[in-house]
Amino acid sequence: MTTPHGLRIADGVGFAPVRPEELREWYEIILRDLERSSSGDVLAAFLGCFVPALYRHPGRPSAELLEAAPGQFIEIDGAWYGLMPLAAEEAWYGLMPAGVPAGVIVEMFPTASGFAIRTSDGRIIQDREEALAWAPPHAPHAPIRDVFPPRLIEIITHQMTSGRRAGVSPRTGKPWRRGVDRGNLARSLVVMYLALSLGQRAAARLVILWDAELQGPLADGDAAHAVRRFQAGQLAASARELETPTQAVLRDTRRILDVIFPASR
Repeated sequence: MTTPHGLRIADGVGFAPVRPEELREWYEIILRDLERSSSGDVLAAFLGCFVPALYRHPGRPSAELLEAAPGQFIEIDGAWYGLMPLAAEEAWYGLMPAGVPAGVIVEMFPTASGFAIRTSDGRIIQDREEALAWAPPHAPHAPIRDVFPPRLIEIITHQMTSGRRAGVSPRTGKPWRRGVDRGNLARSLVVMYLALSLGQRAAARLVILWDAELQGPLADGDAAHAVRRFQAGQLAASARELETPTQAVLRDTRRILDVIFPASR
């Protein structure tokens, strides 16, 4: 599977073209581990694989570094940038945030998908809600937000991935509580990217097929059968049995992306 360390650099920074087979492979991996993942983990996995994130490198990397990490650095208008790593890569070292009690957090570090926390027991947390609810060893009954410095809480709140909208609800004045289903989130991210090259309806139809083939939680055998009939020229694009599930996928995608990437954010 192509990672940000190769093709993504050549394609530029941001939303780069991705082959459908790459997205299908990612989707299959995510569905396989869906029960053990948070929505923040799903989003972090997607951003880490398909949306390049760069940091400013101090000067030109040495010839030895360029040789040791091919595709890891890129020159833009005379300045050098390095590709942010995935959270699971041990080569990236973070810093203990100031004011955090010793032994509570091993490190907090930036990654390709935002920030991550590596706890004293070796866990890597990338989901915002999981991080804010985590109880440190020295205060097992107190969530992290009650015992950690405000600056750390601010970073977690605004720079960690989540399946919930950041900020507060204007109606209740409290933080948004409703999240998104992990399977639906994964599918919506795939549809979003496929639509860049295939168009929205074609992207939705392709993912309907993938759901059936991968036996995902959103699989719809009747809808997949309609897509196959359409591909074989046996069904019109406007046929109800095809258009209804296609529009349902697109509605879910728009709703979920509005939560994950709201225009006001």
